[in-house]
Amino acid sequence: MNRLALLFLFAAALAQGAPAITAAANAASNFPGELPGGGLAQGGMFVVYGSGLGPQALVQTASFPLPVTLSGTSVRVTVGQTQVDCFLIYTLAGQVAAILPSRTPVGEGTLRVTYNGEVSGPFSVRVVRSALGIFTRNQTGAGPAIAQNAISGTEQPLNSLTEPVRPGQTVVLWGTGLGSVQGDEAAGPLPGNQSLDTEVYVGGRRVDPAYQGRSGCCAGLDQIAFSVPDSVRGCYVPVALRVNGVVSNFTTITVEPEGAACTDPLGPGPGDLERLRDTGAMAYGLVDLTRILFGTVYADSGDALFLNTTPARLASAVGTRSIPMGSCVFQWSQGAGLPDFRVAAGLDAGASVNATVASSSRQMLPRFGLPGLYSGDFNRFLEPGPVRVDNGPGSRAVGPFQVGVQMPEAVQWLNAQQISDVSRAQDLVVRWQGGDAAQEAVVVYGVSPSGTLSAGFYCLANPASGQFSVPAWVLSAMPAGTGEGVLGVGATRRTAARFRADGLEFGAVAATSIAAKPVTYR
Repeated sequence: MNRLALLFLFAAALAQGAPAITAAANAASNFPGELPGGGLAQGGMFVVYGSGLGPQALVQTASFPLPVTLSGTSVRVTVGQTQVDCFLIYTLAGQVAAILPSRTPVGEGTLRVTYNGEVSGPFSVRVVRSALGIFTRNQTGAGPAIAQNAISGTEQPLNSLTEPVRPGQTVVLWGTGLGSVQGDEAAGPLPGNQSLDTEVYVGGRRVDPAYQGRSGCCAGLDQIAFSVPDSVRGCYVPVALRVNGVVSNFTTITVEPEGAACTDPLGPGPGDLERLRDTGAMAYGLVDLTRILFGTVYADSGDALFLNTTPARLASAVGTRSIPMGSCVFQWSQGAGLPDFRVAAGLDAGASVNATVASSSRQMLPRFGLPGLYSGDFNRFLEPGPVRVDNGPGSRAVGPFQVGVQMPEAVQWLNAQQISDVSRAQDLVVRWQGGDAAQEAVVVYGVSPSGTLSAGFYCLANPASGQFSVPAWVLSAMPAGTGEGVLGVGATRRTAARFRADGLEFGAVAATSIAAKPVTYR
């Protein structure tokens, strides 16, 4: 019987196979290694993704000291001749969370995971002094930050659309990857202000942190405290840090002078926010109509997304297009860049979503076989002026709707011919003429592809200003281009066309017209 048991266990091990690593990233930012901020920081928490990394059921470390082996899983990083065993937080077949000891040397190295004696192949990693990641409420590294409004010692609510911070008040961000600390990290938290070259950017305005260091609650977790500038306000104010020259992920916080629930022209109204707070979920639809003039070629398109999801996911979907004018965000995607349907339920809105100009119509059709995701390429179709959007008879999940939106005129990009190479170490100045300051914002965006990775910035500016400078610190977050990059300048409606339908609590249509050209990001 013992021999049979051993044979059974051996066969089970063969069936599972050796651990296989597909990615390793900062636990907060999820930045891939190709990005400038994609290194693993000394003393930071990171997550390894793959298969066969641990048990089928989640096992978490229950107390200090933190172990280097947990339920048969261990993680080792090698840099040069130095091998370091990492402190484990949790282990699961598909992912493992650990802390990289502060004593790990800086440089190019490899990471291996061992599970029940089986060792993975080496996975290349880059160990750096600092690579801060800010935790976000949707756990993706983008959207609303895990941030507390530090009103008093006993009152520190989580920042949100319904719990905004006021200008002048203090916000505490939660992250990981500030840098190394002295002491026994496995034994418990090591709080204390760290001496770092740190720049905090709130709505594009730089402030100095009041505190930057480990939290007093947990090993490997950092806190950054700062005061919100008096001039900043908005439902989705971008927040990012540059620590020792490395830019973090971009997140958002909500700043409202009156302290009331924050409503945005492109997002849910006050009543929607109250229901969202009570129910914890919302069924919504977002439609994007976009015209891109690339040289002499028009690439008009429509995209629609219908989901039943959480407030944080809704804020992430709406937030980018609703940042305050004069600010920027940095985004990245890998592969198809699809929504995460594991945490959001797609809603079937019908056979198609339709856009009609005059008496001519184009269709957005279901994409990738996923309910709730629609897209369509229209060539030259979305001329400036009125467009009607509808979903025909709808479906059982989303009833019929019809809404009108105004496609804006593209602004005249004055210095397009003078820009071909973009230095990521210098401010990028773009100039334009046109735009309706009362109804529109000017969009300045850029994309730099690198393999399967696509990363870029998105900025909004006041049309009346006539020019905008994309800061060098924003550009430095992008990878150097290995393919043909894009730079674009255009106009977008500041107020979405809203709609409702049976089964849908909130819907909006956004319209944007952009002129774009190829550039190389150096």
